[in-house]
Amino acid sequence: MIVNNDIKKTSLSTGDVFINILESGTITDIRKGYTQINLLSGNNIEGSSSNIYLRVYENHIIHYTKMIGVDSPSKFYIENNQAFYRGTFLSVDYQVILTVKQNIWFWEVTLNSNENKIVDVIYGQDVAINDLGAVKNNEAYTCQYIDHKIFINETGYTVCSRQNQGTPHFLQQGSLTKNIAYSTDGFQFYGLDYKVTNTPIGLISESLENRNYQYEFAYTALQSEKVVLSGSAQFVFYGIYEDNIYEVATEPRFLDQIKSSYSEVKKNQVLDETKLTKLERKLTFNDLVHALEFTNSEIELMYPNRKHVEKENDTLLSFFNDDSSHVVLKAKETLVERPHGHILITGNNLLIKNDIIASTNFMFGVFNSHIVVGNSNFHKFTTNIRNPLNVARISGQRILVEIDGVYQLLGVPSIYELGVNYTKWIYKLSNDIITITSSVLVDSPQLILDIQSLNGIKYNYIVTNHIVLGPNEYEYPFEVNIKENVLEFIPHQKSMANGKNPNLRYNLVVLASDFEVNKDNLFYNDHESRNEPFITLTIKASVAFRIITQGRPNGEQFEIKNYDLESVKQDYLAYFRNILNNFKLSIDNETSAEVDKFNDIALWYTHNALVHYSSPHGLEQYSGAAWGTRDVCQGPFEYFLATQKFEVLKDIILKVYSHQFLQTGDFPQWFMYDEYFKIQAHESHGDIILWPLRTIAIYILTTGDVSILMERVRYTDLSLSDYTKETYSIIDHALLQIKSIKANFIEGTHLSTYGGGDWDDTLQPANKELTKSMVSGWTVALTYEVLTQFSDALLGYNKDLGAELRNLAEAIKKDYIDYVVIDNVPAGFLLFKDELVIPLLHPNDTESGLHYRLLPFNQGIIGEIFNKSQIKAYLEIIIKNLKHPDGVRLMDNTVKYKGGINKYFTRAETALISKILYQMH
Repeated sequence: MIVNNDIKKTSLSTGDVFINILESGTITDIRKGYTQINLLSGNNIEGSSSNIYLRVYENHIIHYTKMIGVDSPSKFYIENNQAFYRGTFLSVDYQVILTVKQNIWFWEVTLNSNENKIVDVIYGQDVAINDLGAVKNNEAYTCQYIDHKIFINETGYTVCSRQNQGTPHFLQQGSLTKNIAYSTDGFQFYGLDYKVTNTPIGLISESLENRNYQYEFAYTALQSEKVVLSGSAQFVFYGIYEDNIYEVATEPRFLDQIKSSYSEVKKNQVLDETKLTKLERKLTFNDLVHALEFTNSEIELMYPNRKHVEKENDTLLSFFNDDSSHVVLKAKETLVERPHGHILITGNNLLIKNDIIASTNFMFGVFNSHIVVGNSNFHKFTTNIRNPLNVARISGQRILVEIDGVYQLLGVPSIYELGVNYTKWIYKLSNDIITITSSVLVDSPQLILDIQSLNGIKYNYIVTNHIVLGPNEYEYPFEVNIKENVLEFIPHQKSMANGKNPNLRYNLVVLASDFEVNKDNLFYNDHESRNEPFITLTIKASVAFRIITQGRPNGEQFEIKNYDLESVKQDYLAYFRNILNNFKLSIDNETSAEVDKFNDIALWYTHNALVHYSSPHGLEQYSGAAWGTRDVCQGPFEYFLATQKFEVLKDIILKVYSHQFLQTGDFPQWFMYDEYFKIQAHESHGDIILWPLRTIAIYILTTGDVSILMERVRYTDLSLSDYTKETYSIIDHALLQIKSIKANFIEGTHLSTYGGGDWDDTLQPANKELTKSMVSGWTVALTYEVLTQFSDALLGYNKDLGAELRNLAEAIKKDYIDYVVIDNVPAGFLLFKDELVIPLLHPNDTESGLHYRLLPFNQGIIGEIFNKSQIKAYLEIIIKNLKHPDGVRLMDNTVKYKGGINKYFTRAETALISKILYQMH
């Protein structure tokens, strides 16, 4: 069958800004062209995070309801540029009219009751104001660059939000009736307990926080005055969007335009009762299983050999086991802003291949998401988790269980156990324990999901799978073929995945005695699909069942085996121990527990390195599928160097050098190394060119294998975005590389230009001019170290060339001492302007407000530029100016923030730091 994802929606618009509304009345998005104003897309199954809330105060309890969309009591209809909603909640009749007029929208709320109800209204809106592609790439990153300014006028608070990254999009929200409180982030509005309670803390608190908290979930909320309803009351909120506002807001904008526009909006609209409709749901994600906490004695029986125990006061939060697995208790999940999660990845992945399967899971009931075999961007099977508070529950793979006649969503468990190749969720109920385990094999791209009742109780389950089969949701339909207990998923023929891998398939193998397959129709009373890309599995009356997800990049078939989870776990641990060469530290004294931490860290570093290397993505960075040139030459390369996997090192070197640009000798900042190799950056930071040369030097100095210099690989031709037909020796590549390094020296010096940045991404240059006129003290010190290493590596191959590079390195060192070290302190940066050399991030810096940067100190020490007396003096400077209780910091202060206007550094001067930049009202 074909699963369509062309979801029916209606656009409200009289200009460039349009609000898309689904047939349930849910707002799915607010856009202008390719700019998305809201953050999270709404859907017909669970509604939208942007909403208008009615709150009723009774007996010191605050009751609330949404008034918009499928998750509200409302009926609604659309007419022209308006949407009308009507409903009743606790004897309060309400009417909401949404009007879109050019680039402004108004929410007009009318409440009626004759029972003297005490009420107020809260307007909540998630915010992105960024390019659609950027939002889908990473919502948290998008939010890091949104700056909120709060102003007070006669109607209360106005929130002005500016997107500092890229085009400075601007959103202003306020009210034309009185509001008394505001908040700016979803972590304030929903709260950390939301993952457990399903109740936003902002809706059950007397007042919103009135604090400008700028974190990673931009969500503005405005709270009206509280009124006593003995008749009717009206509340009006607005939003206005503008594309390019380069100036920083010092007061609310467009107020006359907003008032004039509202005066033109049809007043006292007569709602036509006959047009009202409501999409009725049969199932929701609103009822959460309440997992009970285990007692300390129960935990001792389950986990007798605990180590590295973490407590807060007397409350146990987490610990490790003898096998290095990590156990997190429910109490800890409610304390942290970043949820606990894990990436599972199949083994046998030391040498890159396309049959590596990976899956991301989270403690709050995401049993698998971002399931992918091969390319982690274009081959996604299930969708990403786009919110850290579990606000959007449609994504990934979830499980509902029927308890007492009601289907409840399995959310935060009592215990979350993470092993290197498995994750276990344990739910303690009043009369049972339900255990769910997701695990991967060491030798096959298969993912095993096991569900079991400890007491042998039969439950009905619904397993939801939100399918993407591509980079982002809703891009293409897909095909599902069902044969007995196997569901085969086929990407659309126009998708990137199909173009490169026409035989790519995914299988869901359902090992259950009685099950039924549906789409999203299962959620609605009329049993009709709304084209949400859902495949649901209803498992009937089961004590235990298993679902195997198979990634088939080349269309291969797998024998279904009765995998024993303990054997699977031991096979995987053996694989990791082999990679680690059976590394284990031990000591027989009081420090043994501390020493043993290194054994656990080594195992988990292995896991992290292999994900980074063989399936590049992360819990929060779910787009990518690329190697960063610097990244792969650092983390994975140095890991495999430490574990003496020299074949892997050689493979990395050859892959990296095949992406060197023929025209420039430089390398891309990042590149895809698989069949999508044409997708890569066309520029890079100033230090990127050094890292591949460093890998060759270290490889030769470690192995003595100079034959790698004769290995032949192609270049990448920038004009064709393709490999060259001819191959060239690695030494030829390296000579072109060195030529490029020399060509990028500041004129008259041996100091490399800054280019697009250096290791600290926050200090990327603010404009193109700075890429050629700035110098990074860290990059220069690294250049000296790398050329020194490479000259040493060449002594067994070409002594004359080695000597020539040694002389070049010494010239760099001399200029470093002459230019970078000023008054015996190395500068973070130098700005060559006309005939001046201006130090930045140095005690003589009068521009940035920063006086010390760690990187030139530590790289100068590592690269052996400094003598012993200098090192001693510099360590004292570091301790005095850069050492803090949380460790040694990169700079002595933060870059001065001027509302998102940047002069030198594009990220540091535009990103918001939530706990530093806030204001109280």
